[in-house]
Amino acid sequence: MMKKILLAVTFAIGFQTAAFAGLDEGTAAFNAGNFAEALKEWAPLAERGNADAQSNLGIMYAMGRGVPLDYWQATEWFRKAAEQGSATAQYNLGFHYAQGQGVPQDRVIAYMLCSLAAAKGNETVAATCNKFAESLTPEQIQDARNLVTNWKPGSPLPTRSATGSKIEDSAASVNRNGDGK
Repeated sequence: MMKKILLAVTFAIGFQTAAFAGLDEGTAAFNAGNFAEALKEWAPLAERGNADAQSNLGIMYAMGRGVPLDYWQATEWFRKAAEQGSATAQYNLGFHYAQGQGVPQDRVIAYMLCSLAAAKGNETVAATCNKFAESLTPEQIQDARNLVTNWKPGSPLPTRSATGSKIEDSAASVNRNGDGK
């Protein structure tokens, strides 16, 4: 179910295009189910810092398409792209924080990231943010808003909030696949 939500929102946000050759080819290959070709096209771009390719690799790892399912690896790619301002990556990274996939669960960080993505005008993402907010206290919502206000594209994203972590010291209990085993 979580994968379907991730995939639906990802496509609702849309794969963005960039000037780098290979991004469109990778998208076409991914959409055709040729994940090996998509990986071949996107990996070099992602390594060179292309946020769209980084976000797309995150999706591949989060879904186990053409690569082993690996939430930790997905989180790393989403973080790189999200720090550059990619709305798709911000939303997907927020989803990982909401679920505790590859990162300790922190619903304030999830809401913060979703808010950043929603600020780019996507109604689907905005609706998801509203759902996140329903489970937060007013103090947690303010904490998230402060994080949004203080974050600037190109700077590191916070990895933990003051009020949103449900599990104390959970970084040690979350493995690469986010299942705590």
